[in-house]
Amino acid sequence: MMNVFLLLFLLASGPAVAEQASGDKLLKDATHMLTLIDQGKYDEVIARFDDRMTRTMTREKLEEHWKGVTSSAGAYKGVYKAAMAKISGFDVAQLDCDFEKMKLRATFAFDKEGKVAAFQMGLVP
Repeated sequence: MMNVFLLLFLLASGPAVAEQASGDKLLKDATHMLTLIDQGKYDEVIARFDDRMTRTMTREKLEEHWKGVTSSAGAYKGVYKAAMAKISGFDVAQLDCDFEKMKLRATFAFDKEGKVAAFQMGLVP
C-alpha cells in the first residue's frame, strides 16, 4: 500500500534520563517535519536527511509518497501520541497521527548528528 523507507530494527528499552532533553527536541523536530511535509515544503525536510536518505528519497519521491498516504488515509489532522526509542544506535521518533480516514504512525530515525536516516509511514500497531 505505502512505500516503506525504514530499516527494520529491534526495539530497545526507553531512553535514559540524561537523553530525555535530546529526545524531546527530536520529537519536536519530527513533528515539525511532518507538518512541513503536509504543507508541501519537501525541500525543507530533505535538507534534514543524511547522505543516504538524500540519494534514495528525492523531493519527487517524498511528494509522491505523501500524496499516496493522504489519498488512502485522508487529510492529515495531527499527532496524538509521540514516543522516542533508542534502536541500533539511532534515536527513533514514533508519531501516532490522526488522518481523516485512519490512524497512521510516522517513524523518523535520527543518526548521531541529528540527521534523518530513515522515514516510514505505516499503520499504528
